[in-house]
Amino acid sequence: IKLDKVLTGHINILQLRNGAVHILDYKPEEKDKRRIKPVTQLTLYALMLSRLTGLRLYDFKCAWFDENAYYEFFPLHVVYKLRQQTKKEDPSQLKLSFKEEEGNVPLPKDL
Repeated sequence: IKLDKVLTGHINILQLRNGAVHILDYKPEEKDKRRIKPVTQLTLYALMLSRLTGLRLYDFKCAWFDENAYYEFFPLHVVYKLRQQTKKEDPSQLKLSFKEEEGNVPLPKDL
């Protein structure tokens, strides 16, 4: 997920339910479509909370709702889908090999 700007916002509801961390965000019907999409925003919240708490992304579930509807998803599925798209667009980005003697590029030190 690429961001050109700083992400600001807040999580409306954070619940521990059925062994999972649920991130819920209220999204009233808005006419302003310039805002970040709920799936992207909630996935970023889950990634940040996972990193800060040490909990696996597998343990997170995200949802947004308004007066008429409720939508939920697993952020891990979003990350997997992005990885698959990246492989198709630029396969060299995700090719990591530990065998330098075969002519492969060594791993970056920040991984």
